[in-house]
Amino acid sequence: MRVPLRLPPGIMSNGTRLESAGRWREGSLVRWVEGTMQPVRPWTRITNVPIPGRVCGMQPVRDNAQRKWLVVGSNTGVWLVSSGDPVDITPTGFAAGYDTTELGGGFGAGAYDREMYGTPRTQETGISLEADTWHFDVWGEFIVGCSVGDGTAYVWRPGTLSTTYDATMLPISNAPANNRGLLITNERHLMLISAGGDPRKVQWSAREDYTVWAPTALNLAGDLTLETAGSLQTGLKAPNGIVVLSEVDAFLIRYVGQPFGYGQDRIGHNCGIIGPHAGASTSDFVVWMGITGFWSYRGQLQPLPCDVWDFVFRDLNLRQTSQISCGHNADFHELWWFFPKGDATKNSHYVSWNYRENWWATGELDRTHWQEKGAWTASVAAGADGFLYEHEKPFTSPGAAMRPAPYITSAPFMLGSGENIMHVTHITPDQECKSLDALSYTFATRFTPTCGDKEFGPYYPDADGYTDTRFAGREIEWTVRAEKDIGWRMGILHAEIAPGGRR
Repeated sequence: MRVPLRLPPGIMSNGTRLESAGRWREGSLVRWVEGTMQPVRPWTRITNVPIPGRVCGMQPVRDNAQRKWLVVGSNTGVWLVSSGDPVDITPTGFAAGYDTTELGGGFGAGAYDREMYGTPRTQETGISLEADTWHFDVWGEFIVGCSVGDGTAYVWRPGTLSTTYDATMLPISNAPANNRGLLITNERHLMLISAGGDPRKVQWSAREDYTVWAPTALNLAGDLTLETAGSLQTGLKAPNGIVVLSEVDAFLIRYVGQPFGYGQDRIGHNCGIIGPHAGASTSDFVVWMGITGFWSYRGQLQPLPCDVWDFVFRDLNLRQTSQISCGHNADFHELWWFFPKGDATKNSHYVSWNYRENWWATGELDRTHWQEKGAWTASVAAGADGFLYEHEKPFTSPGAAMRPAPYITSAPFMLGSGENIMHVTHITPDQECKSLDALSYTFATRFTPTCGDKEFGPYYPDADGYTDTRFAGREIEWTVRAEKDIGWRMGILHAEIAPGGRR
């Protein structure tokens, strides 16, 4: 009996293995395009030396002379990437932030009589010292930025062909200090998040002038204090305004004109963002990760159902959530979240959501920040090693091999009610690639859900399309693994199965 093993796009990791029957169960570096499975495209390293510290913010821009720039922020400073090695443009007096979130110690920390009097305590306390993040945006051809650890709003100017670019980012005159982030509104105001050290305030400059912050009858500079039990983390541009998020609440900031400039509406409660970079904007909506799930706003706030909730939230390192980074991969209609899993102190895994075809995928990839390509030729991501990589490159490009290799594993499948034993005699893969041995197929069988697996393979397709196999079981899982860094497409796997008895 020839049985087609046809599984829909996306991974379903929620619940037990049998509850995911008929779906893919786990995988890495695999996606679907118009319903057909293929590997995530490779990446190429674009910096010769690593960026010092942990990269936690980037902004590309093309200046008026058509030169391409990328400003990169880490917890230790700011670097300019154009060609060759990164150039240090760290502001004078910049206060470095933390590489990872730490629990504070020091004098007076912890319980009384735990360590020697008069010395700084080494024990961990409930005081959280947050990992640093940068927020950048574009003002014309200028780049403005602010880091959580430093709090100052800065600007970098590329100059002209006859004038060199700024050697460092420069403080913005008259802007409040101790801010968490910033963005440029559609009406050309520079808006600060948690402005002036107030965790509930947003403040904006005069229109077309980021150095004017004092409100007068002749400008629209101003501020709003938002009623939230948390502290403001970030602002995301939506089609009808700006979604400002705390750890608890979501607000919509909208332009209302004279005399107030901007007004506010609270659009949700208990729907806050898990970290300053855990959300992203598309042309139609904004989306973010919360402490226990995902949310989207497209004129109305809605929870985002997630097929891989278990993979993300059951083993998430909650101490390091400020490092979570969300990036928009517009070429493939995907949003990616990189996060620290288990005991990892840096981002180690990812989850992606295709908002056009509505499927989820998971995997292992250590990226500390992802930047949509913008003026760049491809999306740029920073590795935990400090190097920058251009992603989604053709498979003919030289560069780092995709490790770990792309793979995907199904949930168990059974014949009928699952009482009979299946004897699989051969398989017929439906694959398109330049080499027959580009993909391998491994099968794991068991007779009950709790008994141990028996593995068979790997098998490689024969030239005639048939691959002989010899294994049996009541439940069978199969794994497809890329053995070479080349492009491929995977369709339906057919298996020749002879039903057996119950024993």
